[in-house]
Amino acid sequence: MTRTAVQDLLLCAFLCIVCTANGKELISDGGFESEGSGWKCQGSIGSVVDWGKHSGEHSYHVHNRHESWSGPVQHIDPSLLKGKTVTLQSYAKLLNEGESFNYRWTLGMTKGDKQEFVNLLHGHLSYENHWKKMMAEVAMPDMNGVESVRIYLEGTPVDSHFLIDDVSLKTSINSWKDDANAR
Repeated sequence: MTRTAVQDLLLCAFLCIVCTANGKELISDGGFESEGSGWKCQGSIGSVVDWGKHSGEHSYHVHNRHESWSGPVQHIDPSLLKGKTVTLQSYAKLLNEGESFNYRWTLGMTKGDKQEFVNLLHGHLSYENHWKKMMAEVAMPDMNGVESVRIYLEGTPVDSHFLIDDVSLKTSINSWKDDANAR
């Protein structure tokens, strides 16, 4: 049986859709397999560990938090977010029995001398959850004039310490209307 030009075209179209359906990954080393490249901790201590991981060989241990905003942070190029809808996904696990944590993934943006903050995802984590999946699809705010962007995990109580793993921030495939509005 020989393939026709129509079959080749359909196969090509299918592969293009499959290859682009997940969008572009904006987080560096979200699985912490490259020693946490791109990650820092603000107001806390963070380290790549090889115990208690969700998947792969490593996770990121966050402890010695001093403020509710203390936690893992990564900077993202604002031009990659302009006019986009993104899917944020991560996993977290508390380390002390009986602990609970009201978490929030936050987008911090710098515009000149002003700071703006956008809540991307929030919820509650308890020790009994073990590894909890956190996920949301979010339309990005206006990025005009934004000079820098950081995404970070924060929450209360501040004495909580936890592991995170498999952090992902992917752009969604935009419709023609999304692309036009971004211009």
